[in-house]
Amino acid sequence: MDLSRAIAARATPGRLPDGAPATVLSGRHALELARTFGLCAREVDAAALDAGILPGRYLRNFMAYSPAEQARR
Repeated sequence: MDLSRAIAARATPGRLPDGAPATVLSGRHALELARTFGLCAREVDAAALDAGILPGRYLRNFMAYSPAEQARR
């Protein structure tokens, strides 16, 4: 399984701070995938953002930064 599919398989429905629905990858799953694929968690987070899936730890900043801006940070 490639990283994109693994992220999608572990993503779950969640909510943004304003209550809007979002697809979210939990921090636990991001760390698990990082270990499995030999990456750092930030690389997994960036791949999730590229796929339109929000890393759980980024939810609180969602209203301040777009997914593209968060991927660059």
